[in-house]
Parts: sequence; structure tokens; C-alpha cells
Amino acid sequence: MPNLPISLLPQSNTLQGDELFVDVQGEVTKYTTLNAISAFTTSSVQIEVNNLTAVTSSYLTTHQDTGSLMVTGSLSGSSLVFEKGDTTTFNIDLSSTFITPSQTGSLVESAYISLYSSASQQLAVSGAAQPVTFTSVWVNSGINLVSGSQLVMEKAGVYQFNFVVQIQNTENAVHDSYFWIKYNGNNFPNSATQMSLLPRKNESTPSAQLVTVNIVGVAQNDNDYIELYWTGDSDTIRLNETPANSLVPETPSVIADIIRVG
Repeated sequence: MPNLPISLLPQSNTLQGDELFVDVQGEVTKYTTLNAISAFTTSSVQIEVNNLTAVTSSYLTTHQDTGSLMVTGSLSGSSLVFEKGDTTTFNIDLSSTFITPSQTGSLVESAYISLYSSASQQLAVSGAAQPVTFTSVWVNSGINLVSGSQLVMEKAGVYQFNFVVQIQNTENAVHDSYFWIKYNGNNFPNSATQMSLLPRKNESTPSAQLVTVNIVGVAQNDNDYIELYWTGDSDTIRLNETPANSLVPETPSVIADIIRVG
């Protein structure tokens, strides 16, 4: 057949896999088949997808430049990336988002909560342990607020905890306060933060300070929970909420967030 431009060649029928293609190896022109090309592009990554019948080969894109395989398509806008040589089996939940934190091919389901309290919280009894409570949740997924103080993690994993409280002293004396984490109702070792509160500025103006608690910890079981506890040496100290004014929004007595990181 004379040389023809590609536009004048006859169009192929449905591909069967045994069609021949030209390739060059070691400066020698050879041929291979469509099946062989397909096996090369996918053999280094083995993925079994269950409970998602809409996923077909049309949703698998191989990136030869990076050696990675991306699964997209009927994942509600999500994508999963696997490095060459990874092997994994997983179930895809369309309501969840996954991230890949390592090169092992393992998947970590995201979980988070961001919440606050719009109420001031007085220390009821001097020297007694008291839970910090929350009134409102901005956003959450996989972590839930229960009984006002318990932050329940639906899945075992590694979580980062961040708390900021605004504590106030109305007396003309120095007072000490302590904050710490309880895990499933028990004190979490080495989690306490101590704060010495300055005396009030004057009879009408208390002193106020911010206290932060930041910890990365492990939820060993599904539905484990943590709480932030506090105490002090006077029942006159409190976690103070400040109402909004025309310029500044409300200042909660406590703001917290938890994010799953592993």
C-alpha cells in the first residue's frame, strides 16, 4: 500500500486486543499487541474495587511520567492516587473522602470537627475537676459532640487535638488553673497545662488570658472519646464569653478542632 496520511487510512473496528503496533527496542524495530501494551501500563498496580459497579477501565488513567495510577470518575469529584508498585484492596464509600498519607497504598478516611462555646463557664468548686463544654459545632465529619463535652471519634486512628480557652480572673490575687485531656474518662498522661492568672486590673476590669492545648494522640478503638477538663484554686475564675459588638464578632469561651491525621 502506498504511503497515505493517517486521515485517509480506514478506521479500525472495535479493538480486540490482538492488534499489532510498532515499537523500537535497542534501535531494532519490532511489533507488539494491544494486550501487551495494556498489561504493561497496569501490571505494576493491583487494585480491587468493591461496591462500586460504575467504575470501569474508562476511569483508570495511567501516568507514565510519574509512574502513578489515578482512579477518578464516579467518585463524586474525588480521586485516588497510587504509586507504582503499590498493592491494595479497598471498599469505596461515596460519602467519604480519602487521602494517601504514605507510599504503602493505604487509605485514611478523613475526619474532623470544629466547635465552640457561646457560654461563659464558671468553675463550680475550687480544686474540683470540671469538663469544658461546647454549645455549637461549625462543621464535623466522623467526629461527634456527645453530652456537651465528649468528642467521639467514629474510627480508630491518629488525631490532632487543638483547644483555645479564654480564662478570666475577677479577684485581686494570683490564681492558678490547670487544663488537661481525659481519654475515655481517664486522665491522659502528660497532657496538663498550668496557667497562673494575673490579678484583676481594677474592681470593674478582670484580667484575662488565653490557654492553648495541642496534642497528637491515638484513638485505639472505634468510638473512643476525649474531653478537655480544667480546675483552679478559686471558684471565682471562669472561661469567659464576650458578646459581639458593632465591630468585633462574639468571642467564644472555648474554641476547639480535631483532625484525623493517620
